[in-house]
Amino acid sequence: MRFADQPPMAYVEGLFTGLCIEAPDQYEAARDRYDMARSAALSLDHSMHFILKYEERWANAGRSDERGLAEVQSL
Repeated sequence: MRFADQPPMAYVEGLFTGLCIEAPDQYEAARDRYDMARSAALSLDHSMHFILKYEERWANAGRSDERGLAEVQSL
């Protein structure tokens, strides 16, 4: 996060903890990792397509399909 009157900071949350990062080198590292995660994420349209296709395959199978997830991911 960036504020006009404060140095940048990042908030990192875990399962049982949360941490505000204010040290410049740690902030830069957290920002870089966040940028990497965002660049690897699917777009909103691709995410919706993935969810709907998996839901369709799962509903048609009537049971959990172990191969279904890998097959849908390749779409």
